[in-house]
Amino acid sequence: MVALLNRDLLRAGRFRADTAAEQRGPFRGYLDELIILAGAGGDSIAAMFEDFRKYKIQLHALTQLLARLPISVRQSLVQNASTLSTTRGSKAAITPITDE
Repeated sequence: MVALLNRDLLRAGRFRADTAAEQRGPFRGYLDELIILAGAGGDSIAAMFEDFRKYKIQLHALTQLLARLPISVRQSLVQNASTLSTTRGSKAAITPITDE
C-alpha cells in the first residue's frame, strides 16, 4: 500500500509539468518516518527528491537515522536538498548532515 501511495504522489507531482511555471503554486509535502516509506518504495522517493523542486514542490523528510535509508534515497536527499538540519544525536548519526 505504501509503495502505491509513493508512486501516486510521484505521478501527481510530475503532472505539474503540464502547467506553466508561472502558474504553479507552491506545494509542501511532509514525509514522516522516511525509513518506513523508503523501505516500501525507495525508487519513487528518490525520484521525488530529484524531480519535485522544478515543479515548485518542497518535500520535508523526517528520519531518525540517515544511515538506515536506502542508498538511492540517501544520495538523492543529500544531493538535491537545499536545507539539511539535525537537532541532536550521536556524532556518527549527525556527521553526514553537518559535513554537507
